[in-house]
Amino acid sequence: MRIDGEIHDLARIPDLDDIELMLAEAGFSGTRVWPCPLEKAFAVLPQSYLERNYRDGYSTFLLLTPEEIEEGCERIRADIRAGRAEEITARYDQTAEKIGRVSFITSVKG
Repeated sequence: MRIDGEIHDLARIPDLDDIELMLAEAGFSGTRVWPCPLEKAFAVLPQSYLERNYRDGYSTFLLLTPEEIEEGCERIRADIRAGRAEEITARYDQTAEKIGRVSFITSVKG
């Protein structure tokens, strides 16, 4: 199952294994990736994604067409009405654990 925006993100963000390899080739070691599952906010404020000012803070939305954004907002409205925010958050967190929505990468040169 594809999570909205995931394909856009994956096309513009290097794979974490590739980043680790590049760091190793540059003489870095001990590389660790710390994924931060930010989608927890969805369970608390699902309606935030319906507000343009909130969406403008996420670069992925800049890659979407107005039609894709409206389709996504309509799906969010349906999810809110159906009370599925917790289920969706769990699915996003599983993806975030694999690819990291926002990740911190640490490595040591030497």
